[in-house]
Amino acid sequence: ACYGQADGIVLPNPLSFRELLAPWETALRLDAVDIGGVIHIKSRSAAIITVYLVPEYLVEVGQSEPYEITREALEEAPRSALVYYIDAEKDYERVPARASIRDRSGEAEAVADLVLVSDQDRMTGVAEVMLRDAVEARESVEFTLPPSTDLRPGHVFGFTPENGRPLTFMAEEMTRGTARRVRAKQYATAIYTAAGGPSRPSPA
Repeated sequence: ACYGQADGIVLPNPLSFRELLAPWETALRLDAVDIGGVIHIKSRSAAIITVYLVPEYLVEVGQSEPYEITREALEEAPRSALVYYIDAEKDYERVPARASIRDRSGEAEAVADLVLVSDQDRMTGVAEVMLRDAVEARESVEFTLPPSTDLRPGHVFGFTPENGRPLTFMAEEMTRGTARRVRAKQYATAIYTAAGGPSRPSPA
């Protein structure tokens, strides 16, 4: 186990190594990416910008725009996050930890079911980060890069749209081929820092 965040893991059945990593990615805010048959594990809170992009660097595909930025409405984001875990202090029962946003209507909820052995305080922190990510990282971008690009899933990059302010994203999905289609999500180090407490004020 990774000391400080969880005390162990309970496996209900045999899992692949990739499946085994999934709960640790959620709890420790990690990204595990397969590059050339090798799994690279990086911390989201320690990620640094690897490249700065502008529209001139992108590949135009057909008649479509070179890039598309979308922003999810705040009303569509979850109002609370629920993390299920195994509590050693409660005879290894499966119990929930919750974080919520005060003073905001809505029933949407983000849920994670982890098989980690931990406690209420630490898992409430995990729920808080999940909620912060869902609420504050609502912008995403899609574009195409040439196949020679060094950008990989999990990399953080800067992007300045035309007549816009500089933005920071983390690449989440990339297709292979004669060109690489990239889908990325808004990134800020503060989203993934340690958190505590079950609730917080609604963002402006």
